[in-house]
Amino acid sequence: MTTNDVKKNILLDTLKEGSNSFSIIGYVVFWNVRNVNLDRTKFATYLEECGIDKKFAKPHNYRSALIRALRSMEQDRIIRRVNEDHNFLTFQFTTESMVEGNDGKELSYKKETLVEVDKNQYHSTGSFPESITKCDDKIRGQLIELFNAHKDKYDSSDITRYLHLIFKDQADIISLRPQGSIYFIPAAFKNVIDAISHLVEMIGPNCKLDYIPIPNVEMAKQAIRTSLVEEINGDMKAIEEDVEAVLSGDKEVSGKWTQTRIDRIKKMLNRIEAYNNGGIVLDIKGYQTSMEEIEKKILGVRRLDLEEVP
Repeated sequence: MTTNDVKKNILLDTLKEGSNSFSIIGYVVFWNVRNVNLDRTKFATYLEECGIDKKFAKPHNYRSALIRALRSMEQDRIIRRVNEDHNFLTFQFTTESMVEGNDGKELSYKKETLVEVDKNQYHSTGSFPESITKCDDKIRGQLIELFNAHKDKYDSSDITRYLHLIFKDQADIISLRPQGSIYFIPAAFKNVIDAISHLVEMIGPNCKLDYIPIPNVEMAKQAIRTSLVEEINGDMKAIEEDVEAVLSGDKEVSGKWTQTRIDRIKKMLNRIEAYNNGGIVLDIKGYQTSMEEIEKKILGVRRLDLEEVP
């Protein structure tokens, strides 16, 4: 532990101890996750021991596992996606080698093989070997082995993403800076912070989650309010742009597409109301009016099915 780490821990301990003497609105939470190579089964065990739902220990989807497997096969070769349509995904393997040329050493490239994956076959059977429709036999075996290995392995970026998802699902989380990595969690979810802090410690020696109590004062509430407004406005804009793109074209969408966006609007309104009740006051009537307008546009899109949307 470095001198800076010691100083930081002393400061954090002092702030946490001092928080007993004043009202807390929530906590600034930040974490550092490094050098992680964690098996999914072990992650599920850690989640269970910390009282967190094991649903977060998911295998990577086939596309993510495939890309990770391909990246690990890139030594002395170049792998590029050359085609993708509704049914198939195709990559070309090209070997790269140093050879003697007329002007000295130069790089030489030679097509090695094509790897073609039937996406519909994978979705219907869940079998990656069965979904490979074109591949060199030698590469096929290595690719399948690496695919299976990567499907159930988490690295540091995976864990960082899951920590954010857990906070979002089990509590509420506001990013305090555009790049993320520093967040606000309301005081009501202190038990979730403690559980995730314990989880991070279990994951590895290079992983740590810290938090600082935030006093219930107007300056702090204004900073949180600003970040919350930016987040909600960004979410509203994304939904509105999505809807406008459908309305301006000839694309038809499913009832599920419609319902998903209406549910997102309802969740945003519930979130605004919860923060209003917690003392971080927003213009809830203004948001209700804006979201009602977006909801009218959503209900106005053409749907492929006839299912009712409440």
